Amino acid sequence: MTVPPDARSSPRFLISPASLDGRRGRQLLAVGARGVWAQRLGEGAPIGELFSVVSSLYFRGKLAYALRFGGPERTLIIAPGVGLVPPGWRVDRRAALRMARIRVRPDEEAYRRPLERACRRELSAGDGPVVLLGSLATDRYLAVLGPLLGERLVTPAILFGTGNMRRGSLLLAAATSGEELEYVPCPAPATRTRRASRGGDLRERPRPGGR
Repeated sequence: MTVPPDARSSPRFLISPASLDGRRGRQLLAVGARGVWAQRLGEGAPIGELFSVVSSLYFRGKLAYALRFGGPERTLIIAPGVGLVPPGWRVDRRAALRMARIRVRPDEEAYRRPLERACRRELSAGDGPVVLLGSLATDRYLAVLGPLLGERLVTPAILFGTGNMRRGSLLLAAATSGEELEYVPCPAPATRTRRASRGGDLRERPRPGGR
């Protein structure tokens, strides 16, 4: 089922976070780290830029796409332990370390509760579709956002079955061309994969720098 054209006039965009607990994140946040970004974190830097540095192509693609078709005023980034923040929300090293310690899992209260509160506060019922730019392979986003947003929660159809690097490339290409992708409703968490229906471990093995 595709989203009706008239429902795509004013979507909101939700971007999944980059992993600050991955190799790049640990290097950046290490005690005694030096360089431009270590200095910027000491002063506070926009979370969109920080996650782009940590995650490389995948997050850059998500951010570029959301800003191209939604603008900064309709783009929100999932910040573990905080909820939803705009791309320009500033984060310092202490805040980044707190986010790095929080597991992005629906059974992690420190992640789930702030996200639920922010979702209720920021995404009013009559505000049109909400485009999720993030992995659907696990419950980490769907289990929290799905019950709150229902059929409003959609995602680009072209991203199904693709890896992180390919997703980043596709989103960057769409942002560059100005051709918005087709959206389809996000699947219910219980029907995501055969593995989930068998009751297997739903935790996705983290990939370097991306979620």
